[in-house]
Parts: sequence; C-alpha cells; structure tokens
Amino acid sequence: MINHEYKSPINKELKNALLSIGINEEQADQMIEDDEAVIYTESELYDFIAEMLNMDNWPQNAQLYFDWEKYIRDMGYNSILHEMKTYPVNTYLYLYR
Repeated sequence: MINHEYKSPINKELKNALLSIGINEEQADQMIEDDEAVIYTESELYDFIAEMLNMDNWPQNAQLYFDWEKYIRDMGYNSILHEMKTYPVNTYLYLYR
C-alpha cells in the first residue's frame, strides 16, 4: 500500500479531512489512491454540481429556481458531502460513492 500522507500538501489535507469524518487511515489512503475523494471550495462545488446535473441544458427558469442549499444539504444527508469550516472560505469534502 502506498502512503500518500506526505506526497503533497493537498493529499495531506485530504487525508486529514477523511480522518476527521471517521474514516480509518487505511481506508483514507485507499480512497486517495483511487481518487475517490476530493476537496472543493464553495465556488468549485457549485461548478461541479452544475456540470454533474448538466444544468447548461436546463431551461433558464429552472436554473433560476434551483435550490442550491437544499441540494447541498441532501448531499450531506447522503454522506457524500461533508462541509468543513475553514478560513477564509469553507471547503467541502466530496466522496465518490
């Protein structure tokens, strides 16, 4: 098994985030190795969701009424998104499950 802890500062931050939500060290290393987790800033998360939902093809009025907060909250309920209070902007840990 490859230890990614000090491979890069991003991987170290990602591993710490995974450990903080209760994933054990071995699973965290495996998730990093398999690219199953990523950290997004808030703006990156919005871009990711828009791309994932193919919102460019939605009617304009549907895009205007989309409830971002509820969608993000539901992702948290499904344990695929974890909000992390960081300074100066909040970041989000997204798990590909």
